[in-house]
Amino acid sequence: MCDMISNLLVGLITGAASSFYVARIFHRNNHLDRTLTLLKFCCPYRANSVRPGDGLSDTAHALIIQSEVLGHAWFPRQARIVRAIAAEMEALPSLSSPESDADKTTRDAIKKQWQDKLLHLYRPF
Repeated sequence: MCDMISNLLVGLITGAASSFYVARIFHRNNHLDRTLTLLKFCCPYRANSVRPGDGLSDTAHALIIQSEVLGHAWFPRQARIVRAIAAEMEALPSLSSPESDADKTTRDAIKKQWQDKLLHLYRPF
């Protein structure tokens, strides 16, 4: 009888701990998905928006909000990285109309670096 109760308790504790861990991963990934979506809307050539939400300033502002949400959701490391990306974004000057293909290529490469930083946050450990 005592053996059966201890097995039941071990099972319940293991289930609760693993459920919490899995739920935490999915919760974090949900926030990271939202952050990546914001970055996908960003046009890396303009500081201000032509359409709502696609300029560097709007995207940086949205990323700052998202970093605060991540911080309140107990993901401080991810929040710091998202905030750093927002700061980089705000520091870039506007290229209203990119002068050359080199300008476009440079900005696209910067956006790709930001995306790679966010994708590395999906790792569970």
